[in-house]
Amino acid sequence: MTAMKALPIVLLALILAGCQSEPPPPPDKTVIDAQLQARDKAQAVEVQQQEHKDRLDEQLERDGG
Repeated sequence: MTAMKALPIVLLALILAGCQSEPPPPPDKTVIDAQLQARDKAQAVEVQQQEHKDRLDEQLERDGG
């Protein structure tokens, strides 16, 4: 009978121990980090190519092409 009285207190203590006041820190690396880096690199290359194309177009216009 005493175990039945202590059970709710033990359960409450376990529940409260499971509650954390702050979330855990994010992981350093995730599964998609490599894909995100590849996407960022591709976007940077695209910007460089567009700038190069714009310079060539300006040169063609200036030279009477």
